Amino acid sequence: MGAVVFFKTNDLKNTTEFYTSVLGFSTWLSQKDIEILRYDNFLLGLQLSEQVPPAPLLGLILPGHNEVDEMYNRLEELGYAEGVPSINLTYDIYGFFAKDVDGRRIEIFCYEIDVPEI
Repeated sequence: MGAVVFFKTNDLKNTTEFYTSVLGFSTWLSQKDIEILRYDNFLLGLQLSEQVPPAPLLGLILPGHNEVDEMYNRLEELGYAEGVPSINLTYDIYGFFAKDVDGRRIEIFCYEIDVPEI
């Protein structure tokens, strides 16, 4: 079974550019007012809409500290990072928070423990 999470946006071009150029997603499918993006096995749909409701937290799981730090440097340079990467002992993760161009929160992290393969 496949699945896709949809976010509404009032600026499809800018939001698509953020997720592809900044976060490294690729275009999986383009339709009239929808872009479906892919990052490994995760599909994210972006739909053009005049109203953008609040969205749940999007978590992006990266392989390790180096990848988290690289993503942090990219997002910090562009002004999207919030705080700095740190270890969260409660959840055994290393990561940080950021916001996308529509103000949705993103948590970018890696696990500090062995987890099942995605």
